[in-house]
Amino acid sequence: MPFYLTGNYTAAALQALGRNPSDRHAAAKKAVEAGGGKLLSFYRTGDDGPGVHIVFDADDITALAISVAVAAGGALTGIKFGRLWTDDEVGQMRAKRAQIDAAYKAPG
Repeated sequence: MPFYLTGNYTAAALQALGRNPSDRHAAAKKAVEAGGGKLLSFYRTGDDGPGVHIVFDADDITALAISVAVAAGGALTGIKFGRLWTDDEVGQMRAKRAQIDAAYKAPG
């Protein structure tokens, strides 16, 4: 399943990268693959400050473990993590929702 993780570098991380530049794409790939996942894309962001946005494929447990490991690493702040859905999956969800809507009645 595809997941995304995005966040901005902390000031300390930016200072460390300035003193000792390192390949963060390779680091992200290594971390994702260590859990059995596959890195699908790696982008730099600048929305709220310098950061990264990665998309990777993994099972639910691996994806959550990756997000927790990155958060615990302390180099990123404002981390956002979530599951990505294909158009086909959203279509399936809409069909399922129609079934549920027919059975569910809100209070009032």
